[in-house]
Amino acid sequence: MQNNQKDHLSVWMLAPEENSWGSGLAHNGYQLRCFEQASDLCRQYRMLADQAVHAVVLMGDVAANCRVAQQIRSRGHGLFLVARAQLPLGNEIAALLSQGVDCVLRPEDTADCLLAVLRALDYRRAQQTASVEAPWRLPKGMIDSRYCIGPWQLAEKGWLLMHGEASLRLTPAERVMLLGLFEAPGHVLPHQVLLDAVMQIWPENRHKSLQLTGCRDLFSRLRGRAERAGLPRPPIESLRDYGYAWAI
Repeated sequence: MQNNQKDHLSVWMLAPEENSWGSGLAHNGYQLRCFEQASDLCRQYRMLADQAVHAVVLMGDVAANCRVAQQIRSRGHGLFLVARAQLPLGNEIAALLSQGVDCVLRPEDTADCLLAVLRALDYRRAQQTASVEAPWRLPKGMIDSRYCIGPWQLAEKGWLLMHGEASLRLTPAERVMLLGLFEAPGHVLPHQVLLDAVMQIWPENRHKSLQLTGCRDLFSRLRGRAERAGLPRPPIESLRDYGYAWAI
């Protein structure tokens, strides 16, 4: 008998229509949609709200998987991303994780393993949103003191900006910039260090000059997104002809 307990969970896959992982998901009641081209998945995703898709499973080559993950995370959405590595190589896994993938599975992992991962992620989402009066917070023992400045915290390996009970999931660019600010001596980040950090997630622009106005725009959008998410305005100050500071 088909298990329909996961009918509420919609999963998109970067994979051929016929694949063993997809068959396992469908058999267990997941709502499934497959895309063979990364561009098709990204185009359709841009037309939907965050709530329309709960998880995306990436089974393409590493470049396609990273491209899709980067585009989804750049929108600041908190859906779950699971990828299958083509080869169990550290650099491929690191590339996927750096783009915001939640879990990387091995080529030999079965549909049952994917199901277990999705159920665990779905359970984590339910725990985070189960109570409005007691919102999810990262246990104090799991927060590195380097990523705490007064009431501000970076959690989930830098992907979550927190202030009190409010939180905001960051884009890849926002994450590397805030990690740099939180780690920098005195929480002051020179322009060149900032640019080098951004280049790590935008390698296609490595040999192009990224205008500082682009970085200012990123910080400006972050301030706006934080306020809309119920956080105070992040205290990021521009230091003329030098860089940026997290005002203490």
